[in-house]
Amino acid sequence: MQDGHLGVLGTTGAAHYLKRVLIDVGPVAVLLILFALVRLRRADPSRSTAVTLWLALLPLILGLLTVRMEADRYLEPVLLLTAPLAAAAAFDLTARVRSRAFAILLPIALLAPALVGGLRTATSGHDNTQQQARRWCEANLAGGELMVQEAYGVRMLTPVKQEATRRTRYFRAASAAGQARFLALPMFNAVSLPMASSGRLEAGFKREGAPDLRLVVFPQASDINQIFYDPRLLDGVDYFLVSGAMRHRYAAEPARFFPQLASTIDWPTRRISLPASRRATEQPDPRSRSTVLGLHSGAN
Repeated sequence: MQDGHLGVLGTTGAAHYLKRVLIDVGPVAVLLILFALVRLRRADPSRSTAVTLWLALLPLILGLLTVRMEADRYLEPVLLLTAPLAAAAAFDLTARVRSRAFAILLPIALLAPALVGGLRTATSGHDNTQQQARRWCEANLAGGELMVQEAYGVRMLTPVKQEATRRTRYFRAASAAGQARFLALPMFNAVSLPMASSGRLEAGFKREGAPDLRLVVFPQASDINQIFYDPRLLDGVDYFLVSGAMRHRYAAEPARFFPQLASTIDWPTRRISLPASRRATEQPDPRSRSTVLGLHSGAN
């Protein structure tokens, strides 16, 4: 990951992770975590526990501050370790201040960011834009239309996936009724684009009487992704689905990732009707007969 990950090149993800911590955890929790460092000077029974947590936490923090990648999931172990540190610091401050108002306001300020995020997630239910886009595709691709999609797009059953599943031991172990239900599921003509995310791309050659030769094709492996966006490859494609998980990284350097399309497609513009969602977009590709769908979701 030190070589860069998609659109994160020449810089670290430090600013991204710090921003996520301030938004999701909140400034009060950050201050309490820093205060927990001060508590290490005190010789009390909880000191050994705090030292253990910090020894586990510091390598994770240093890794996130130096890695050239932006993926929120890597914050999860950091949040798991900082939560008890912030809670212990809050109890210590409450005991020192000895104010009833402070004892009430501090927990509220500490838990408010998590409460807001939790309520937002709870009210959104189990549905998300990937599932909504899948339902839209199931309704609009029933006629055999061909759709090409980016990574983290829509999970749909295709003839290739059905055949691969039929060859697994899990399918063979299923009951006859279960197999029949699976084979009765509708299939769609959807193709997922390959995606290289990190490292560099090399080609190796064997030579007689000489050492093997290795040539660097792309210093950044993600640069090969531009090949799959050549408009000539989209000839005959009815829909092209882009995912937010890929789009925000590509959008940082559109001329680099999309030299063929950068000047012709404005991502995204016109909206389409997607059930319970206003986050899908549609635009015709002026260089082909396909339609571009924008899916503003996906894993990070």
